[in-house]
Amino acid sequence: MSVHPVEADKGRYAVIFVSKRSGSEAEYAEMNTELGNMAREIPGFVDEIALRNDQGSGISVSFWENEAAIEEWRQHARHRLAKQMGRDLWYDWYAVYICEIEFAHRFIKNL
Repeated sequence: MSVHPVEADKGRYAVIFVSKRSGSEAEYAEMNTELGNMAREIPGFVDEIALRNDQGSGISVSFWENEAAIEEWRQHARHRLAKQMGRDLWYDWYAVYICEIEFAHRFIKNL
């Protein structure tokens, strides 16, 4: 996960995953780490950032070079299994939005 502004430039794509966790932790952390590593291997993956609050609401944004890379990830067998496990075990609800980036601006404080 990125700890800096991602290189999400115009023309790339953002996949926004908004969710509410159910509280079940069974296998979640392991699967989340595994999927993050697998996504990074897909040609066209750029970066990812995720945040979650104490009440279980969260947002994850992954950045991609093109729609073909997103589709490859969407069809990945392990990702499809994780989506089913998410519906069965980990989430009360989730929503996915795919957007083309039309503008990007970054600020990094010089520390």
